Amino acid sequence: MSIIIIPAYNPDSKLIELIKKIKQHDINKIIVVNDGSNISSKPIFDKICSDVILLTHEQNLGKGEGIKTGLKYIKQQNLKDKILIMDADGQHKIEDGIKLLKELNINKKELIIGKRNFGNKIPIKSKLGNIITKYFFRIFTGKWVEDTQTGLRAFGTNLIDDLINISGSRYEYEINMLIQCIRNNVEIKEVPIETIYIEGNKSSHFRYFVDSIRIYSTMILFAGSAFLSFLVDYVSFLIIFYICKNTVISNIIARIISGTFNFIINSKIVFNQKKIKISQVIQYIALALTVLVINTNVLLFINSKINNAEISKVITEIILFLINYLIQKIIIFKKKT
Repeated sequence: MSIIIIPAYNPDSKLIELIKKIKQHDINKIIVVNDGSNISSKPIFDKICSDVILLTHEQNLGKGEGIKTGLKYIKQQNLKDKILIMDADGQHKIEDGIKLLKELNINKKELIIGKRNFGNKIPIKSKLGNIITKYFFRIFTGKWVEDTQTGLRAFGTNLIDDLINISGSRYEYEINMLIQCIRNNVEIKEVPIETIYIEGNKSSHFRYFVDSIRIYSTMILFAGSAFLSFLVDYVSFLIIFYICKNTVISNIIARIISGTFNFIINSKIVFNQKKIKISQVIQYIALALTVLVINTNVLLFINSKINNAEISKVITEIILFLINYLIQKIIIFKKKT
């Protein structure tokens, strides 16, 4: 038993066909969000309203807000189930959605996403957009995701609070969802699905220039916050070391300052969260303490060899960055062959 959310803006008869196919499977509820569609779409919604829970935006707010509206409804009804997000334009097969739901472990915090095969029959702008985005995503987050723009996604109700608070109202919401999952240590799994582009993806409401800027902006902010945190860390270290001449104390205080700065910047600016949850703070502190212990020991070792705290700090940060990158690339995020 599962819940399906379908955000819909100016849908055509393909939405009716999708609902018919979904009804053939063991699905608990189908939530369709009319995202401020034109009056010409009213006959489409009239035909499906008896088979679905129909929620309506008075004006077009964007795909991200459509998904959030569905999630808020599930939370208000206190439903506990697997959730599947599908597009309304016929480019997702319910059979593929079922595959994702079967892969999902309801007792874990994980996100299952559909991975399309971008072969020769894919529209060139769609193929190019996915290639650029996945490499940007890899550079800025350290995580390799083959299909960052897929709209077919499954997760449990245990992720609802996190997903409702993610910034982004339109297509950038989907990339922000991936970034937030990485930030919160939510496992992301990719499941191969059929690639469907009807009439060259003509029915898509994706605006390539405007929506691409929205998508990349969060990744750039995410990377920028990491660089600024490094600067705060290093400058704090130099100032404190100048005062106390103690490498360990200087490194610990600098890490506390830069870690707090990084957490606030990511929460309030990068991800635009209105409330900071205690669980997020605890997870961040645990990670920061682990990094601090490793960082301090490496710093002490290097400083014992060259006897220069300022240079030792730079070398330490470079080494840990490289080690972190190699661990992610070779062990954690290696490609399967």
